[in-house]
Amino acid sequence: MSALLMTFTELLLDLEQRCGLNSESALGAVTSSALTRATLARALSNAAKQCWEMPEGKNWVWPFTVLTKTVTPDPTTGKIALSDLDYGCWLSLWSADPRPASSAGRTANAYPISWNADSEGIWPAEVTATVFAFYIPRTPEYTSTAVVRATTYAVDAIVYDGVDNVAVDATKATGQCYRNLVSATGANLYDATKFQVQPVSKHFQSAMAGYAQAQYLRSTGNYDVAAAMDADAREDLERKFLGIYPNSSTGNVPPWVQRGAWR
Repeated sequence: MSALLMTFTELLLDLEQRCGLNSESALGAVTSSALTRATLARALSNAAKQCWEMPEGKNWVWPFTVLTKTVTPDPTTGKIALSDLDYGCWLSLWSADPRPASSAGRTANAYPISWNADSEGIWPAEVTATVFAFYIPRTPEYTSTAVVRATTYAVDAIVYDGVDNVAVDATKATGQCYRNLVSATGANLYDATKFQVQPVSKHFQSAMAGYAQAQYLRSTGNYDVAAAMDADAREDLERKFLGIYPNSSTGNVPPWVQRGAWR
């Protein structure tokens, strides 16, 4: 998700302007009420889920949502804990990184490892010291609740480093939302081991704004317009998907982004 990222503030400003709620959006300041911002943030979280999970039922996934990680199965049971993959959607397991061997650290002879899964974890069919996993992390979540540096946040709390909430050390706010990984105070917001940025991809910008605006319009009683915007957002995602995988019917898709290809 590192490519084509934008900030949550940019996305929120765009949505406010689309909804006619903030004539000052172009100036880079969120000026709508706190309640409106909270409503729009929830709508954007729901919209992100619709975009993130759009490939459900398809053979392929959004490649820019796929992450990789070398994981160590439990030496006794051989199980991979779901927490090792952020409780996300696992795609494939390999003996090593199977991508082109010209890149440093990648193995030309990597082979797929079949697996099964249940509520306890992922069970590779082959017992190895480590496996290389391709997975989709949890859907990003957003909030308009500004982080407070002195507050201790519980695991999975979502906070917002907004444009009007400059850090105590005068560092400019990032405009991003963060999920707490371990119990920690807001002063640790920029410590990647304690808080994780919730990504906003420009690939999804138009569709997320469309879905979120539709939710807002529905709340104001504009059901017909909202339904049309939902359809437009879905069509936008389908076009992007076909643009990424125009030859998917011929099998010209890397096996590591195929859903359950090596299960």
